[in-house]
Amino acid sequence: FGVGVASQAPEATAFIALLPKLIDAACGGSEENSPFRLLQLEAALVLAHLSYSNTFRRQLACQLTALEVQALMECAALEDTTGDELPQHVFVVSLLLANLCDLRCLDGQSCASQCFGDLALEFWRGKQFFTSLAAALVAALQGEEWPPESEIFLAAWKLASTVERLARCGLAGELRSCVAPLAAVAAFGGTMAGQAP
Repeated sequence: FGVGVASQAPEATAFIALLPKLIDAACGGSEENSPFRLLQLEAALVLAHLSYSNTFRRQLACQLTALEVQALMECAALEDTTGDELPQHVFVVSLLLANLCDLRCLDGQSCASQCFGDLALEFWRGKQFFTSLAAALVAALQGEEWPPESEIFLAAWKLASTVERLARCGLAGELRSCVAPLAAVAAFGGTMAGQAP
């Protein structure tokens, strides 16, 4: 329910009341009540979809503390039982933080703040997010899931807006691999799979 609605109607006001619970689940919950890994991923995916809404972008920036951002990245980087990370979890959390990159994140204890992009930059570089974002654009243009076998289908125009936001945040040099897929998004406009009309 949540992922489908969030992907199609990220402005839905029903999510306002759910935002604290979604953030808590995506960050791993309390130690006594830690959610299953797939629930963490689903909550992070809903938040990533909501981060395309201007209203929810601001709400997320106000509610996500620096400690929670750190918890999000740690949850995403956890290895599964085979010793591997779940690439879809890493990508979804990276995408969420990329959509917030230009906004300030309160540290939860004082008025000091950093941009979400500053908090996530080393995580993105370490997880090769910029290369993965380019591959996600290609997959979206072809109507395919990203990462492979994740069952996560993203709209190319949404990913293009993420690239634009990152570039405006001073990360254009990191986005070289996105140039060709962006040109394809521009060339085909709203006629490709996953595009807005």
